[in-house]
Amino acid sequence: MSENSDITTARLMLRAWRADDHAAMMQLLSDPYVAICIMTDASTEEKRHAAATRRIDWFNSYWEAGYGVRAVAIKDPELGPPGEIIGWCGVAGYEGSQGEPEILYGLRRDYWGKGIATEAGRAALDDFFASTDAPSLCAIIFEQLNANSVLLAERLGLRKLHRVPFVEFSPGEELRNQTLDYALWRIDCPQAHEDTELMTSAAAKAGLLIGSGVGDPDTARDILRREAPNTEILEKLESAFAGTLNDPTCPYLRLSRA
Repeated sequence: MSENSDITTARLMLRAWRADDHAAMMQLLSDPYVAICIMTDASTEEKRHAAATRRIDWFNSYWEAGYGVRAVAIKDPELGPPGEIIGWCGVAGYEGSQGEPEILYGLRRDYWGKGIATEAGRAALDDFFASTDAPSLCAIIFEQLNANSVLLAERLGLRKLHRVPFVEFSPGEELRNQTLDYALWRIDCPQAHEDTELMTSAAAKAGLLIGSGVGDPDTARDILRREAPNTEILEKLESAFAGTLNDPTCPYLRLSRA
C-alpha cells in the first residue's frame, strides 16, 4: 500500500489528515476527556485551534517513513453521516518509546462500545506491517486514566512487557506544567462538578504529572478538598490522585511482526 493511501474496512475509512479537517480535529479535542488523556489544553477556542494544528501536523509527519496516523471517518451510513470524522488511528514515531513506532488511537465517546476502535486498529496494524520493514511496534498508555485503552491494545495482539516512568516519554517540563494547570483547572471548573468521572480523571492526571516531578502535591490536594462536593467523591479523587502520584508509570506493550 502506498505511503498515505486510504484504508477501508467494513464500516470505516482511514485516511491521511487534510488541512480542511481542522474543524473536525477541534471538535474531537473539545471533549475534556480527550484533552486530559492526550496532554492537551483545549479549554479555549484559541487553544483548541493551536492544538488541532499541532496534532494534524504531527499525525502526518511520518509518512516518509511509511506510516502515519489517519483520520477515522464513517463509511457505513448505519453508523452516521458518511465521511464524518470520529477519531484517529495509526502509527507515529515517539521519542519516548525506546525508538519503536507507537500505535495511537482516539475515538469520539459517542462511538465507544461499537467495536470501531478494534476495527480501525486491526486495519492500521495490517497496513503498518505491510508498508514497512519494522520488526515491531509498541503502545504506551495512561492506564490509570483509561483502562479500556489497555484492553484494546491487548485485543489487537499487543502484550505488556514492563512499565516505564511517565517522565521518560512525556513532553518537556514547560508543557507538563501547562498540562498540570489544565488538569487542576478541570477539577475546579463547573462542568466537572456535574461529572465525577471527569474530576477523577483530572485528579489522576494531576497525580501522574506531580509524581513525575512537576508541581506541588499539597496544592493539588487543597484543590481536591475544596472542590469535592461531598466526602464520597473526595475519597475517589484522593485515591485517584494518590495512585498515580505514588506510581507515575505506564505499561509498555509491544507487538512483533508475525
